[in-house]
Amino acid sequence: IVKVVDQDGNPVAGVYVQLCDDGSCYAPVITDENGVAEFFKPGITGAMTKVMMAEGYTFSEEYTNFAEGENTVTLTITKNAE
Repeated sequence: IVKVVDQDGNPVAGVYVQLCDDGSCYAPVITDENGVAEFFKPGITGAMTKVMMAEGYTFSEEYTNFAEGENTVTLTITKNAE
C-alpha cells in the first residue's frame, strides 16, 4: 500500500506510482480519492515505490523504500504555488 499526501497531510488523488523490486518495476497504479494505491505482489522483499507523475506537485525523492517488514509507505509531495 502506498499513500500519497501533500505537505499538509491531505490525500492526493491521481498520482501515478510504481512498485519496484530487484530492478523490475510493475505497472503503475493511480492513487484513489484517499491518496491510496494498492499493489498485490506477494513475496516481494526490499521493494520501493517510484513516483511517476503528480501534476501540479513536486517531490524531493523519486524513490522511497519500504521499511523492513512493512507493507505500507507514505509519500509526501508538495503542491506547487499557484
